[in-house]
Amino acid sequence: MQFLLKFPQTLIINIIVIIVLPHISLTWDLSVLKISPTYYASSVAVYKNRVFLALPRSSCFNNLTNPTLIEAPWFNEGKYGLFRKKMYPHYKEQKWGSCKDHQDVVSIDLDPKKAKLWVLDRGNRKCLPKIVIYNLHYNTIGQSCKLSDDLIIGEKLSVLVVDPIEDNIGKKAYIGGLDNHILIFSLRGLKLWKIQVLNPVDLNLSISTSSLAISTIESVLFLSGISDINLHSFNLTILKHYHEIYSNKKEVYLQINITTIGEKLGPSSSMIADSGSALYYYLIRDYAVVKWNSSTPLIAENHNVLMQTYEALPYVSQIFYGPKDTIWALVNPWKPQTCQDFKRNTFPLDKTSPKLKSRIVKLGQR
Repeated sequence: MQFLLKFPQTLIINIIVIIVLPHISLTWDLSVLKISPTYYASSVAVYKNRVFLALPRSSCFNNLTNPTLIEAPWFNEGKYGLFRKKMYPHYKEQKWGSCKDHQDVVSIDLDPKKAKLWVLDRGNRKCLPKIVIYNLHYNTIGQSCKLSDDLIIGEKLSVLVVDPIEDNIGKKAYIGGLDNHILIFSLRGLKLWKIQVLNPVDLNLSISTSSLAISTIESVLFLSGISDINLHSFNLTILKHYHEIYSNKKEVYLQINITTIGEKLGPSSSMIADSGSALYYYLIRDYAVVKWNSSTPLIAENHNVLMQTYEALPYVSQIFYGPKDTIWALVNPWKPQTCQDFKRNTFPLDKTSPKLKSRIVKLGQR
């Protein structure tokens, strides 16, 4: 087997390479909604046999008249159910420019124990960004909260992850995308925390937060992004102390130090932590999903390559959990900025770009 992944400093290492080839076509035909096959999907969440997809309208692959949050079927034993035009939430309730509706859904996450879907809608110039939480048992909106702080730049918000552990602060979600900042949204009292993350060794270090992942065994939040080759961590246990001090405030602004763990193998677009000590992320320039043992140093020798192929993984926008503790990749035919590069004539149109047979690829068990 040819080993394609290139590591810096010409290291000679032994790495397990596992190629997982999709045996059936796992994709969604959205033509019933007049959505192009090249649509860009930024995020996905699976609940039983239901799949929810975020189709951000801020991507120039997508149309402002199309829905930005849709429901589709999950497959069962290699077979797909029929796509339902009557989906939830209904596409007619997602009108562009109507601030009560969804405007630009960029990230979603699931709280499976309570059957709740958390949705990050970054709004637009007219409408404020918001978080909407759906109760999937009853197909109703449970809570909705606008993120009205003047310092929140909605167009930069990119990712939301729900903390599986509920403590004295309540159920929480972490929101990334703002440089050197993360937002913490507490469902109890609809409280918003804005945290400026700093590296105590280098206070001027730019810290990207466009990729977030939670390690539940250590109560740690991992931070990184496309623009940051470094991987950082944030100790979540210290929030309990601050909660006691600021429990009577609706909005809290803090500066908290993070730890810079080291350098990833390259720029990455998505991360996820399993129930053990592993962290998975997608290497953009190598078209590969790798697995790092977070209990070991962040070096090439401690990585496994789960899959590497341009044909199947031209761009992974999210690594996510599927049914029965499976791990999957949400695949797009293009990077989200590719069509913008076309318009600026800085990126050649490649007619040989992959025609994806699968929009999701199984990577293994967590």
